[in-house]
Amino acid sequence: MNSPFQFGKTVSGLAFTDRKDQLKTLTANLSGGISTILISPRRWGKSSLVKKCIDEFFADNDKYLVVMLDLFRIRSEEEFLEIFATKLIKSSTNKIEELILNVKEFFTTLIPKISLSVDSLKDISFSFDRQELSKNRTEILDLPQKIALKKKKKIIICIDEFQNILNYKKSEFIVKDLRSSWQNQPDVTFCLYGSKRHMMSGLFNDSSSAFYRFGSVVFLNKIEKQYWILFISKAFTNTKKNIPDNICGEIADLMDNHPYYVQQLSHIVWSLTEKETDLSIVSDALEKIVQMNSPFYIREFESFSSTQVNFLKAVSSGEVHLNSSENLLKYRLGTSGNVSKNKRILMEQDIIDTDNSGVSFIDPVFEEWFRNNIL
Repeated sequence: MNSPFQFGKTVSGLAFTDRKDQLKTLTANLSGGISTILISPRRWGKSSLVKKCIDEFFADNDKYLVVMLDLFRIRSEEEFLEIFATKLIKSSTNKIEELILNVKEFFTTLIPKISLSVDSLKDISFSFDRQELSKNRTEILDLPQKIALKKKKKIIICIDEFQNILNYKKSEFIVKDLRSSWQNQPDVTFCLYGSKRHMMSGLFNDSSSAFYRFGSVVFLNKIEKQYWILFISKAFTNTKKNIPDNICGEIADLMDNHPYYVQQLSHIVWSLTEKETDLSIVSDALEKIVQMNSPFYIREFESFSSTQVNFLKAVSSGEVHLNSSENLLKYRLGTSGNVSKNKRILMEQDIIDTDNSGVSFIDPVFEEWFRNNIL
C-alpha cells in the first residue's frame, strides 16, 4: 500500500493539507496582477503551495501562460538568462515553425543558437554569445511582456530559490536591470519565492534594495496543530489503520508543526503500524528519524565553533535572554558581540530562526539529535 504521506518532493493531492488562506491570497494576488514574494525556511511547503495554486487556477486557463523556473542549480547570470529565454519562448507556442518565427521577431540584437529535436519542443534550448548576453540582458528580461502582447494573454512567472541570483558575479547589476524591466510589464505577474529567509528579506524589505516594495510579501507560517490532527487521522483512516487524536497531536508537537518532518514522522509511524498506533510506536519512529538524519547532523555539527555550540545549548535549554550577564557566563557565550555574530551566522546557515517568541531551531529533528547527543 502506498503511504498517504509525502516528503522530499512537491506535495500534492490528498497529501496536501490546509494552506487555505495562503492559497486564497496567492490566487487572488496572481489573478489580480499583484506580484507576490513567498518567504519561509526550507521544507515549509512554498513550492507545494505555488504548484497547487498554478495547477488549480491557472494551468488550464486560456487567459494565462505560466512559466516555472528553479534557480537552485543555476549558478551564473548567463545560465539564468539562457534558461529564462528558453522557458519563455517554449511557453509561447507548441509548433516548431511558429517558434522559429517568434525567435526572429523577439530578438533584434542577440542571435540565439537553437538546439531542438526534429519533431518536439520538449528538448529545445537556447544559447547565446556570453559577452553579448551580458551587454544585452534587457532584451531577454523584456521578453515576457513582448510575448504577452503577441499572444494576447497574461503571463505568470514563478521563480523558486530566487535569492540565489545574489550569488552571481556582479549581481547588483542584474538585480537593478530585473527590477527596471519587470516593473514596466503590465501583463506579467511574478511569484518569487526562496528558502534563505535573511537573503529574501534583504532583497524585498530593505529600502536600499532595488526590489524594495516590488510586490506583496507573504511570510509562510507552519501549519497549525489542529489541522495536522485532522490530516493525520484521516490519512490513517483512509488506509484502514487507526490513530488516536492525542497521538496525532503528539506527532505534530514532536516535529514542532514543521510540514516536512510531520509528514516524515507520520509516514514512519504509519509504516510501523499494523492496525492501531500507540505511543511506543511513535517513540520508535522518533528514534528512527533521528538515526536516519544523524550522519548529516554530525557533519553539520563539526563545522560549528565552540561558541556557536554553546549558543545552541542555550537555545535548546529554552533561554530567552541570551545577552544577559548570567547566560553569557553560564553558557560561555563570550561577549554580547559574540552572541549577535553567532546568531547572524547560524541564521544564514538555516540552523536557527527568530520570531516574537525568541530564537528556535529550524530543524526539529536536529534539535532532538542535539539534545540527545550534545546537551
